[in-house]
Amino acid sequence: NVTSFFVDSDIKFTTKQMISSIKFYISYAMDSTYSPLLVSILYGQDGQQYKEFKTFSISEVNDWFVVGLFVSLSVGGYIPDNHPLKAFSLQFVIHEMHHSGKNTRIRQI
Repeated sequence: NVTSFFVDSDIKFTTKQMISSIKFYISYAMDSTYSPLLVSILYGQDGQQYKEFKTFSISEVNDWFVVGLFVSLSVGGYIPDNHPLKAFSLQFVIHEMHHSGKNTRIRQI
């Protein structure tokens, strides 16, 4: 759990982890121009190369914003979407902030 006001965009694990969700604490009321609007989550299997997993928009949130990280695996022709992502690392890319802000602030991850 990263609790700094200025968060490193990479989270690395020593072993491959199953990750079912990521929670961002966003306070639009306090950080309107610093609040992220368009975010991508990338994952890595070796800590060097990343693949994009999901890109999403965040509205004017004043609470935890939860992003599910489930993948689909084919099991006998049936594809359930309930397997947690397995990765050695995650990277967060913030493409755009509300009100065209230049910096961003995520209060907790």
